[in-house]
Amino acid sequence: MAGFGKTNKERQMTPKSESTVDYLHSAIQHYQQGNLLEAKQACKVAATREPQNALTIGLLATIEKGLGNLEEAERLFSKSLLIEPRQPDILNNYAGLLIDKGEFKAASILSDKAIRIAPFSAAYYSRMGYALWKAGKHDKALQASTKAIELDPDLVDAYENLGGIHQEQGRLDQALEVTLKAIDLKPDHAGAHMNLGGILKEQGQLDKALEATLKAIELKPDHAGAHMNLGGILKEQGQLDKALEATLKAIELKADHADFHTMLGTIAEAKGDLDKGKDRFNRSLEINPHQGWAYFETSRYLVSTEEATSLLNLIGKVHETTLSPKEIISLAFAKSNCYHKLNEFLNSTKHLSNANKIKIRLKPSKKDDYICITEKLLEAESNAPNTNSSCGKGRVFIVGVPRCGSTLTESILSINPLAADLGETTALPKAIKQLSSNEQNLPFETLEEVYLDQLNMSSVALGITLDKQLYNYMYSGIIASSMPAAKIIHCRRNPLDNILSMYRSNLTVGNNYTSSLEDSAEVLISQENAMRHFKQHYPVSIFTLSYEALVNEPQQQIQQLISWLEWDWNEFYLEPHKSTRVINTASVIQARQPINNKSVGGWKNYAEMLEPARRILIESGLFKSEI
Repeated sequence: MAGFGKTNKERQMTPKSESTVDYLHSAIQHYQQGNLLEAKQACKVAATREPQNALTIGLLATIEKGLGNLEEAERLFSKSLLIEPRQPDILNNYAGLLIDKGEFKAASILSDKAIRIAPFSAAYYSRMGYALWKAGKHDKALQASTKAIELDPDLVDAYENLGGIHQEQGRLDQALEVTLKAIDLKPDHAGAHMNLGGILKEQGQLDKALEATLKAIELKPDHAGAHMNLGGILKEQGQLDKALEATLKAIELKADHADFHTMLGTIAEAKGDLDKGKDRFNRSLEINPHQGWAYFETSRYLVSTEEATSLLNLIGKVHETTLSPKEIISLAFAKSNCYHKLNEFLNSTKHLSNANKIKIRLKPSKKDDYICITEKLLEAESNAPNTNSSCGKGRVFIVGVPRCGSTLTESILSINPLAADLGETTALPKAIKQLSSNEQNLPFETLEEVYLDQLNMSSVALGITLDKQLYNYMYSGIIASSMPAAKIIHCRRNPLDNILSMYRSNLTVGNNYTSSLEDSAEVLISQENAMRHFKQHYPVSIFTLSYEALVNEPQQQIQQLISWLEWDWNEFYLEPHKSTRVINTASVIQARQPINNKSVGGWKNYAEMLEPARRILIESGLFKSEI
């Protein structure tokens, strides 16, 4: 047990009566074995016999902390330090209590005092590193945690700190490295496995993230943070019922954690209950008025200028110096949304630009990945094999770039009771990779068979599938040649409206380039070039759906689309907002509203900011008539 081994100082302060010593040692032994009630009973006897023994009172405070009696623990720590102010172990353990209470700045001060008395304790540096990290002092936290590892290269907690700090600063490769080191040192460390899951989630490796998070829960079933992370991963995978169950479990374990309520709100809105989502965001801000994530989510619901002004006033009270970069980004997006609602577009531009500048520093664009893959596929596309003309019947692929109107399109098509809504599944690229790997004894002959296997579906058991993985535009040639009966819907939008919407949406994993206006323009151009090529080669397979035409003339455009799909007409296709389907994208709020053209031409309010992207678009020669 850290801080209560029998040091020389303790021997000097230990009561002379052997029976008192026995009670004290019994308390330490019970504490180390996890028998906190027995430890408390023995320690209280020792403390009663020697009420001025600082270490005994400090031990009793630590036991009370372990039992969750934080007020009594704090009283005892204070009493112990009044007797002996220079006990570093007591200072360090008191810092741990303050961390549990969320008083990170005060905790870091106590840890600093402990270090000044005992400057060679790795544990003290590690605790100070954690307190500084949570207080938003990332550089100092990094220094303290690094010092802890220098003093003790096998201190798992310090590696865990470093992993969290690197992750918040966007250094995911370094975060992964030190977190794996923590697991290597202590394979049964639940916190390290939980952090590993969070890092892998940010890298887009959802299956591995799920595996790591489930391991954390297996090791520590009552780890509230792990259950919350599990909810986030399951939500990303579209498993909303399971995500809800995991998040409710987190709240059951720790009801007063703001992040848990914000996560619950995002799940509620994805399931179609916007009012419940908003209530959860408000509850989150009641618990923690400095939570950037909840402010951002709330800012997406603004319906009046009064609400926007009120939210700005609340945000103005937040102390940003204590926030992580991720929270600062969320706050900046929230401010931009408020000013957008107030029609103060210069202020909106300022905060929007600040948010995306920080974001892209933390998460590099990687736009070249999309462009290079697209170019390689264009070169290889002519080698796609011929297949049966009926192959792919019922498969519908919605492609484009983010915020192109694809969610509205999917909402319309999902009205068809025979359509299975797959969301943004990665089944197609996985199927193509599997089929092209030339594995021996592969039990499939066609791409469709491998695709359905990836979806865990049978062609006999289903009719229509709606696949809205937008980046499947890269594979449109392979789809059209390998599944000739499949339907590809290319969603297009005014390019500047499209780029602005991406820039304003704070998109997550896999869309980092959207934080750069120039990179967004380049990806958009690459996509447009590819789709023009595919439409020339496979004109029957691809339908071009203009967002502007859709929202201005919904009946005409939707009837054309339904006719092209060879579906029976139903008036309900005109009212997609009434659908109760799950919507797990950034467009969730807009998709719950009747079809409207409110956002058409919105780029003109941000024309100056968008000028670099506009020049790139014009130089491409593809969009002159649209901008």
